[in-house]
Amino acid sequence: MLTRNQSIGRTDVLKPRFTSLQFQLKALVELGDGPKTVLEVGPGRGYFRAMAEVLGYEISTIDLDPENKPDYDCDIAKLEPSSNFDVVCAFEVLEHMPYESSLNMVREMTRLSRKWVLISVPIKRNSLAVDLHIPERLTRRRFGLAWLREGKQFAIRSEFPRRSDLPRLDRTNWKPHHWELGRKSYPSKRFVEDLTKSGLRLVDRFTNPSHDYHEYFVFER
Repeated sequence: MLTRNQSIGRTDVLKPRFTSLQFQLKALVELGDGPKTVLEVGPGRGYFRAMAEVLGYEISTIDLDPENKPDYDCDIAKLEPSSNFDVVCAFEVLEHMPYESSLNMVREMTRLSRKWVLISVPIKRNSLAVDLHIPERLTRRRFGLAWLREGKQFAIRSEFPRRSDLPRLDRTNWKPHHWELGRKSYPSKRFVEDLTKSGLRLVDRFTNPSHDYHEYFVFER
């Protein structure tokens, strides 16, 4: 009989948001060959860990939910500095706690990271996107058009104030979001500025074009 995590996991792979795994890995791989050890905060069903280990990274996880079988079943503040990692990441985790608590979480992540902090959070915005795929016969290398063979997305995205700051917190079938970027009190500019105060510098920011509800941030200590 399937466990709850296995059952939900089989449903997850059928949804567009599952493509976000690729961009979690993109954030890690594009750091280059230097990073080896990674601490993932809130591993969920373990997709990121499974794929990152295949790619040669040493992954440790921390979570308060024993069902997720974390390596560290404790509050992140209890980890000693000797547990430092090259990269500390949290994907779609911070929004499940009040905003000020999420900033405290990032401070702890920064404390444990030797260099990199990777984060993804949900964002509300207007989006208009077009995917362009051109046949190979029209993208001859001699014309310098080979880069179009993999397809490109052309998009216009903009944040806008929302009437409500908070999503519904009374749902019982999922862990609620306490905040989301793009809502009235949480513009992404504020988020970046607040994390900068934690001793971080924004190096890169990008979107999953197939599920642009998720925004990715690459920070360096």
